[in-house]
Amino acid sequence: MKSPGLDQDFLLFSSPDAQSGFGALWETAWKIQEAASRAGFDWETRSGILDKLTEELEELKAADREIAPASRMEELGDLLFVLIHYAWWARIPLDRALEASTGKFRKRFNALRDAVALEGRELGDLSPAELDSHWREIKRQLAASPGNGFENEKSRPGRSDV
Repeated sequence: MKSPGLDQDFLLFSSPDAQSGFGALWETAWKIQEAASRAGFDWETRSGILDKLTEELEELKAADREIAPASRMEELGDLLFVLIHYAWWARIPLDRALEASTGKFRKRFNALRDAVALEGRELGDLSPAELDSHWREIKRQLAASPGNGFENEKSRPGRSDV
């Protein structure tokens, strides 16, 4: 659960604009994939893209076992590229999806921190098993309550998955 060298406060409270170049990269990937699709280079169904995502994830896992960080970066990039294509195909706005997921994580993390503090403890005091147990309980509680970040999403017209 812990990653050395990561600043928790940056991860939880930094402005979305802190990574301003990231949106431009997503948009470029989106446009390239749209152009490739118009040229006829595309999957016939979303399930084909999901199969490719699984393949890319397996390649990332294999690269993770290697020593060369360049291989991991390449495979992560491939995975992200296909994931962006899935979003394009399904007409899911990347920024809104990531914004909602980030908000959901923040809400869960803050609830986790509060629950542990009520026990008179800090997150660092918990074992991985205790953290997981608390996290699952927080997820259960918040999923049962309104305001989970995705409740107002309406399906958007897109391609069928036939």
